[in-house]
Amino acid sequence: MLGTQLWHGWQVPVISYSQLIEEASREETRGARLCILKTLIDTERMPYMALLTQGHPKLTTVTEDNLEEIPTDSNPIAVAGRVQVEGREAVIPDLDRLGHLVAHAAFGALPLTS
Repeated sequence: MLGTQLWHGWQVPVISYSQLIEEASREETRGARLCILKTLIDTERMPYMALLTQGHPKLTTVTEDNLEEIPTDSNPIAVAGRVQVEGREAVIPDLDRLGHLVAHAAFGALPLTS
């Protein structure tokens, strides 16, 4: 967790997903943007979380023809799987697990559900 960002009246926890899944030892913050996500966990304390992102997102149409699963023996925490889309590797986040990890980092052992 990198800290929090005030967004629409909410203190939104900001995380480095690439550091969490151990694909980067350090996250570059210059020129970075925040991607605000609605959490999947049932909590009024943390309805949103933010991922630090680099560059500009590109909309890609995913079909059965251009999607290929990359088999792995195991995935890092908060990774549901890995795929190739149009020849580019992509990580599929486990948003449920990610929400719980961020809530625990942000609020400690406090109850997460209302």
